[in-house]
Amino acid sequence: MGHLAEEYRIGDKVDVVGVLEINSFNGVDSLQINMKDVMRSL
Repeated sequence: MGHLAEEYRIGDKVDVVGVLEINSFNGVDSLQINMKDVMRSL
């Protein structure tokens, strides 16, 4: 979804749909969201 990077600015309110996942890398677990869709809040 990187093509949307120029569409939004810091402070914009957005709605996001995604799946929360655990990312395990080099023995470190972290929370990540796998974004499926994003849009400007109404």
